[in-house]
Amino acid sequence: NDRVPTDHLPIAALFKRCPHLRLDEKAKVSLIELLQKLEGRQMNEMQSLLAEVDRQRAELAKQLNANEETSTDPSQTHENKRQKMKKKMAPPSPQIIQHIRSSRSSIKLMRESHRVERENFVKERCWLERL
Repeated sequence: NDRVPTDHLPIAALFKRCPHLRLDEKAKVSLIELLQKLEGRQMNEMQSLLAEVDRQRAELAKQLNANEETSTDPSQTHENKRQKMKKKMAPPSPQIIQHIRSSRSSIKLMRESHRVERENFVKERCWLERL
């Protein structure tokens, strides 16, 4: 305490600015290409699933309409028109509801698998590629 009258000794620190590590252009381009391939493939899978679901629903609706038209008597045109108007306002048939539920569950499963795939893609990358 004779030389330094305080308990706090001065400490000198020298800070040097260093550039942080970066990916080189070749690695950056390859990483972007891999990511674009993954996104493109997942988008194609989702679009094909949605198209298949729409096609199945249209076929199911066509079958149900064909069954209803064959079961009614064509001589009752006024009543047929009235029934068609009621049918448009009525809730969908149980087959359509089941199809909607199953399609939603398949879309949900695909979204989950895509999410897991993207997570694994990120986990496989080194910390420098994640930045």
